[in-house]
Amino acid sequence: MTILQIAREEKRLSIAQLAREAECHQSLISQVERGFRKPYPKFRKAVSKALDVGEDVLFMPSGHCRTVELKDVVGVANAN
Repeated sequence: MTILQIAREEKRLSIAQLAREAECHQSLISQVERGFRKPYPKFRKAVSKALDVGEDVLFMPSGHCRTVELKDVVGVANAN
């Protein structure tokens, strides 16, 4: 699970809602959250701003999403 997904869910935003706020396509958010695509800098900045979470919290220096083991996640409702 990515920190991006955790932050989005804790803000109670759907992928569609975050996409509107970050002005990007839903599929891009989905692909980034699942690790299928490396986000570009403009995306990282827009998503960080929309979620009000530091870019360095959501993304590694390489640009990829930071991840956590599901067992280590605290405060996420309805973890699947």
